[in-house]
Amino acid sequence: MNPFRRGGTIMLVIAWALILGGIYWFFSGWQAREANPNTARVLSLQQGEVTLARNGAGHYVAEGEINGRRVVFLLDTGATSVALPLALGRELGLKRGAAVSLQTANGSAVGYQTRLDRVRLGLIEISDVGAVMSEGLDADFVLLGMSFLKRVEFTQRDGKLIMLSPIASMRSSMLAGKTSLPFNLPSATALATARSISDCERTPTVFRNLRMLMLKASSFMLLLLAAD
Repeated sequence: MNPFRRGGTIMLVIAWALILGGIYWFFSGWQAREANPNTARVLSLQQGEVTLARNGAGHYVAEGEINGRRVVFLLDTGATSVALPLALGRELGLKRGAAVSLQTANGSAVGYQTRLDRVRLGLIEISDVGAVMSEGLDADFVLLGMSFLKRVEFTQRDGKLIMLSPIASMRSSMLAGKTSLPFNLPSATALATARSISDCERTPTVFRNLRMLMLKASSFMLLLLAAD
């Protein structure tokens, strides 16, 4: 066996592995940005106002915090309150209040009213926010409903959602000589739509085909090494 030939084959395999790994890394990052373009890192770079972009499914999804715990919000003007999974409520040590009936993606469910000490989205932090928690809600998302949204001023501009903190909103309203009036977002169809956001997390056809191609290429490279 020619050692130079085998060495060249190994180098070729390594080169292809690096190329395919780079492609996979790129498309993995692209898929994550499609699911949620408003990461905590993106929001931390903003100043004066919070600007949210729509994700691949057309919803406003953003990373934020509830009582200091990192969560992913789905903005929904169809939800009266902030709505979170019961498991998250237990983790945060939230107190169960009055029981309420909810309509979720899995059908009717029982929820419990509660209060959140702090809800943070980018530069905006609101204290003492009404919420409801239930086992019927998607475990990956928290619906950011009107108990939070009605306390900020927001509008849409060029397909993006612009939000002002309560202090900035009050100042701009006083200068304009009018009171703050919330802008109606296209509703995410209330609590039942919490799971629809998972559509943008499903692996796109292009990404799935790329993974198949990479597996076939890896098999070919292994066969090439075995042949040498």
